[in-house]
Amino acid sequence: MKKNVGTIDAMIRLSLGFFALGWGISRMSRKSRGFMPFLVTLLGSQKIAEGITRFCPMLAYWGWSTRDGLGQERKMPPSTNYYARRKIEPPLTAPQTQQERGAIHE
Repeated sequence: MKKNVGTIDAMIRLSLGFFALGWGISRMSRKSRGFMPFLVTLLGSQKIAEGITRFCPMLAYWGWSTRDGLGQERKMPPSTNYYARRKIEPPLTAPQTQQERGAIHE
């Protein structure tokens, strides 16, 4: 089961799911005879589950995804670490002699 729900989409699903679950439970606690509060409670709990697992069966069925950069490599901004930008290993220890220090800064 691959994640196909993005972070913002998951937060929206969780928020609306908790709202719908609360509304449905409050309506059912008033001994409502209608089917609508029960349906809203079920749909709300489904949206909460989708937000937590970040998987939506309908998006998977249609082959859609709301994830950011699915399958893409994250790119670093230009102001990041010197060693990460140049893809070199940082020195493990500080140079001990003056000659070693000069060789690094040349």
